[in-house]
Amino acid sequence: MARGLSDAGPRLITCIKATARAFDLGADWMNACADVALPMSRDTFGKPFDPISYDALSANNVKMNTIFTSPGLVLVGVSWSWAVALKLVRYEKHDPHDIASILRLGHRQRNVKWTRTLLEQWLVAMCSAMNYNSYTPYQMETTRQKMRHAIALAYQQNIYPPQPQRAIYAH
Repeated sequence: MARGLSDAGPRLITCIKATARAFDLGADWMNACADVALPMSRDTFGKPFDPISYDALSANNVKMNTIFTSPGLVLVGVSWSWAVALKLVRYEKHDPHDIASILRLGHRQRNVKWTRTLLEQWLVAMCSAMNYNSYTPYQMETTRQKMRHAIALAYQQNIYPPQPQRAIYAH
């Protein structure tokens, strides 16, 4: 006996579009459309393998990044490292500010002090399927410039308004 929906993918796309119309969101508000950033790999048997999906469906990521759950449907976001890696490739529209928001989250939650070197090391370790080691020097420098820009945005927006000071009265 088959379980689930045979047309889950098309239904989900229809729902994403309907939600975008209903709430006046951009067409790709969920970043659900495949784009130039998606790397494909091959497993040890030579079969096509989606490293992003594999990572997103890991127990830890499902626990941390489940966005929505209902009977028969669970929406899980990609890990923060993959979100940053993919947005660095595309780097248009809201991508720089999305990356900056993710970096600020890392700073707030884990006190990470982002540098270009640290960000690059994190992505190389967590997103090896991006094959950064095969980038040309020009591609790598372009990526590093995007990293620097996103980090600058993250810390630029990390300036909070001064907190009101309590009056101190001397007797």
